Amino acid sequence: MTYSQKLHVKQPYFDMIATGTKDIECRLYDEKRRQIKLGDILLFHNEDKIIYRKVAGLLIARDFEKLFDLIDAKRAGLNDTRTAITTMQKFYNLQSQSEFGVVGIVLEK
Repeated sequence: MTYSQKLHVKQPYFDMIATGTKDIECRLYDEKRRQIKLGDILLFHNEDKIIYRKVAGLLIARDFEKLFDLIDAKRAGLNDTRTAITTMQKFYNLQSQSEFGVVGIVLEK
């Protein structure tokens, strides 16, 4: 299958995407993610497993706090808004969020 980007996803988030319980992948809206367009096919991988998902929407925000004002944290595989913000800040610091912004990539199930 042809895909536009390859994204590594840690467990248990990979399995949540695979089962459809996680339908939003949150990332820094850096140069690589700015290339993602509606309708693109993304390849998600974890160790030897891969899945493909089509991009159904892009939710762009200044930082994860603002993003989780727009979406339910459960759609991103997290229990609540505070946990979601804290978890995402482990991956992307506030300076990076301020520089690039963030994106919630809505995935077709």
